Amino acid sequence: MSDLLVGVISAALYAGEPFGWREGADSLLIIGAALVEVLGKRAPDLTTAR
Repeated sequence: MSDLLVGVISAALYAGEPFGWREGADSLLIIGAALVEVLGKRAPDLTTAR
């Protein structure tokens, strides 16, 4: 997901696109969703399963 953040920042710097609080909040939400997706998948507890 770092490519998303690099794309947003480079668009703001090189293309002159506006980067305000809304774009920052959008970036944080997308990165947060990616973290929830990765960290939310836990291995099953095999000690109690029979």
